[in-house]
Amino acid sequence: MAPRWTWEAELTLQTTDTTIAVESANVHLGDGLPVHARESIRRVAGKYFGHLSTASVHFGREGNDYRCTVTMQMGGLPMRGGEATSKDIYAAFDAALAKVAKQLRRAKGALRGDQPVRTDKDMVLWAGLSRPPFT
Repeated sequence: MAPRWTWEAELTLQTTDTTIAVESANVHLGDGLPVHARESIRRVAGKYFGHLSTASVHFGREGNDYRCTVTMQMGGLPMRGGEATSKDIYAAFDAALAKVAKQLRRAKGALRGDQPVRTDKDMVLWAGLSRPPFT
């Protein structure tokens, strides 16, 4: 029996760790945060397009808050980016990544043509064009 084709098999991430840069300015990231950032970026990239060209994560401090900036480029699409601040560094990263994921989701929907077609509106427009104008 032949293996079934699935979207998950088609959209597996094709990347290496060298394309995901995790940097900081005057912030100690520890051992777990860079691993969490890379895994989360791989998960988002595999979910939406499957081919990550480059990604970067930058952490910094602003007073008592942490600022995180996430940028990702998928295939030939333009660079997508998101930025967030929070008192928790993980929450700042997750919020910034959620913004980028939202942009990728919308871009994928636009490429796939997921917009619904309103046939009732089209029928009214076409019916209106076939009638003679009011006199």
